[in-house]
Amino acid sequence: STQSTWGLYFEMIEGLKEHFYDKEIPIPKDIPEGDLKKLETFFMAKYIWECRDAIKTSLPELKKHNKDIDIHYAKIFECLDAKKVDGIFAICDSIATLLGLYNWAARLHCSPLDLAKLHQYYQTNIIPCQFPSEYVNAPDFWLNFSASLEEKKWLGHGYYWQPGEGLKDTAGPKDYDSFEGNFYKIKNTKVLVADYDLLRHDFTCLQKKSDKEINEWLTDECSYLSEGQLRRIGADGDIKKYMALEKIDEFIDFSRKRFGIRQRGFGRAAAFITGNGISYEKGLLKADIISVKGCGVHKLATDYTIKENGLLSMVDAFKEFAYQKLIQRIADITQSKITDPSQKWGTVQSYAIIDTGLKIKPGVENPGTGYIGERFGLTIRQAHSRFVGVYDEPAFFSVVGPDSQKHPIMQLYKQTLLSLGVTSEQEPVGEITKCPPEKHISNEETEWNIQSDATMSRLVDFSQYYSVPSSKLGEQWKMSKAALIKGIKLGWSWKQIIENKELLKEYLGTSEKEEVKKILEKCKPEYTKEFGAYVGDKKPKYSWSWFLEVDDSAVSKWTFENGNNFSKGAEDKEILGQLTKWLPQRHFQNWVISFKKKKKKKKKVLCVDT
Repeated sequence: STQSTWGLYFEMIEGLKEHFYDKEIPIPKDIPEGDLKKLETFFMAKYIWECRDAIKTSLPELKKHNKDIDIHYAKIFECLDAKKVDGIFAICDSIATLLGLYNWAARLHCSPLDLAKLHQYYQTNIIPCQFPSEYVNAPDFWLNFSASLEEKKWLGHGYYWQPGEGLKDTAGPKDYDSFEGNFYKIKNTKVLVADYDLLRHDFTCLQKKSDKEINEWLTDECSYLSEGQLRRIGADGDIKKYMALEKIDEFIDFSRKRFGIRQRGFGRAAAFITGNGISYEKGLLKADIISVKGCGVHKLATDYTIKENGLLSMVDAFKEFAYQKLIQRIADITQSKITDPSQKWGTVQSYAIIDTGLKIKPGVENPGTGYIGERFGLTIRQAHSRFVGVYDEPAFFSVVGPDSQKHPIMQLYKQTLLSLGVTSEQEPVGEITKCPPEKHISNEETEWNIQSDATMSRLVDFSQYYSVPSSKLGEQWKMSKAALIKGIKLGWSWKQIIENKELLKEYLGTSEKEEVKKILEKCKPEYTKEFGAYVGDKKPKYSWSWFLEVDDSAVSKWTFENGNNFSKGAEDKEILGQLTKWLPQRHFQNWVISFKKKKKKKKKVLCVDT
């Protein structure tokens, strides 16, 4: 009942207040229905208390922006110094004003690279997701996208807590950061692959646990589905007709639930606090937090289609896992001599893949991917923030747009991948036109799909990556030249070579551009039967690029085989073992990629031995 729910919420708040002055605040597993603003205010007040000296020192600067800030400060510390924690909820506006201004003017107003300097202070070597302690009172123009207002007011990265209420959608002014209760436990889940070394490194509670015990911990902490997603697969849900699921009670344990952190842009993902509590050290949040992708949409989300079904394709989960491990290995090898951690790029690393047991009916197409009879999983990964590179237009959170890609660390990242024949371009223009990476990097017409954390130094989401035929990686990663040619014919890539007779002859079998359309038309019936009605368009129906659709590499085949084979679990080392064998080894020829102008030296070929 509503009365009993509010009673539980009141008890939770009372329990938290008892620990306000303790170093660590215990965190409940679930949040009963109640006033989430009150809960956010509690954590905001806690942060102000823990950082009281730094905030006091910043008051003169803050007063330049708000002449009444010392009044708000006095009101808050009159309450906190007297240990009257009950009083914080009556002065929530003052708490928001002080913390919001401190974060905006003094603490978080910095470049992404300055923010990246904080990575080294976390066990995971990555800034975790934002929390109410990162609250910023976002100006209206951040939400209404008015380009006429001052750019200098923009934080420049996205690492801040922006609360909200009501409908929650994943792009534009309806999106916000929130706590969300009622993630329900999925029964009978199974860990399919896990990076045990990384898990033991990042979570001290796992250091002495066996692989089997870690699997149990993963399923216990991460195997949850949101209330909003249960509605979608339930009797009246929009994707119910696709699901091989008779009774939800057989799939979900409704007696076990937890709360999650829903960040802006996390349409089907959430972060869970896995430890016993949170604390602050030198102004930084200290907590064991884990990110789970595929756990469903927010219960207040409405702006989605059946294609955005809230679940994670198991094939995509394996693809992301493989390319995350590859790109992190490339980062480790190529940056081994860089000593400044803030100058390094890396990835948001994957811990594991969990099979939920949820699947599409046999012979039925997954509306999200087009795969037949597909199963769904959870990708477990490091907690992280998301990049926001614009302030004057709707933001697709984590996407690094063309302007932001001009940043030196992004140029370094792209140059490194291109030199190895790895890309997330919609069209591999450099490969198709045989343009050297050092020249192709400056081509602003190519469209990359790059996503990162708020610092632009930790890349995230990897299902859009592929390796071209000339790649310097092992053969297992490369698509064939036949696949490349097929990709050229399927979309618009032939336009890249229409004026080059030599390349037309190589790829399409004719050197006359008048013959190109005839060749494409001749292929279209066969390709339409295989790929559907989108043949001839710039991109396919489901994925980012035609070159993802035609990728015939051994790794691509591996993702499909493992995405549909569930006889093995993580205890069987074959899945991870096979992938590990395909990764580049940790020895390489000395080379340096630099964007600073220096005296010309003989160029060394980038080579990673496998």
